[in-house]
Amino acid sequence: PLLMAPALLIILPSGAIPGLPAVCSFIILMVSLQILIGNNRPWIPNKIGKISFSRKKFKKASEMIEPYTRKIDKYVENRFEFLAESMISKRFVAVICSILAIAIIIIGFVPVVPAALASPILFFALGLSVKDGTLMMIGYLAFIGATIAFIII
Repeated sequence: PLLMAPALLIILPSGAIPGLPAVCSFIILMVSLQILIGNNRPWIPNKIGKISFSRKKFKKASEMIEPYTRKIDKYVENRFEFLAESMISKRFVAVICSILAIAIIIIGFVPVVPAALASPILFFALGLSVKDGTLMMIGYLAFIGATIAFIII
């Protein structure tokens, strides 16, 4: 989820806000580096860790996204779990996400490019979250496509 949220912010129209792709990419980079070194739990700054919100707001937000998560659940399952569960695979994905995050920071000012580079990160994040290797494979294909697009530009 810590990779998914910033990737979504880059892909959605909010990604057109100047500077947002760079900030989101920095978060992706920090999370990816923590996965790479083997942290099971992410380190977050104390100020961010102390932020809280009411249970009522959380419940309301959960209820709002529930119809969407139900639709997504129809399509995901535990397929090719070795691609999503092995530490080697997680670290390889962390390297790819780090490279993509750095690329977004460098070329984030070009319209549409950050979204194309964030798409593989979203698939990897989904695949890791639900342990679905098929989503991981889609992430690898999206990475290849994003790499080709990045080289052409």
